[in-house]
Amino acid sequence: MKKLLLAAALLWAAPAAAQTPVWLCQPGPSGCVPQGTYTMSGTIVGAGTGTTGAVTATLAGAAGKTTYICGFQVSSTGSGTSAVTVTPLGTGGGTFTYQLTAPGNFPILYNPCVPANAQNTAITVTAGANGTATAVDVNAWGYQQ
Repeated sequence: MKKLLLAAALLWAAPAAAQTPVWLCQPGPSGCVPQGTYTMSGTIVGAGTGTTGAVTATLAGAAGKTTYICGFQVSSTGSGTSAVTVTPLGTGGGTFTYQLTAPGNFPILYNPCVPANAQNTAITVTAGANGTATAVDVNAWGYQQ
């Protein structure tokens, strides 16, 4: 019983940074490669902030690796609607396009994660210009394999 209580206490006292944020890289493979503006457990993350112009988050490409996007979130102040694009995806380099209505918070999750159209290719998530916005944030996450 003492061993069980000790183990529970150690788990409780472990810093949050040591815990694995499983949701960021799921269903990512064990071969996720840490890279990007912020890394956590093999996940690559891109972020962008701005106001009235287009704002982009980029998941970088890497030599010999394919970049996958698992999700993104865009938040915007102001009013009106602007396009959010995710590109280049899959065979042929397609683009996913969504409409963001401001003010708002717009999350998208892909399951399974979606690959870039080729190895060593970055994936960008871009929120179009909104002349009424005072704050726009774009965050994207994925992995490389």
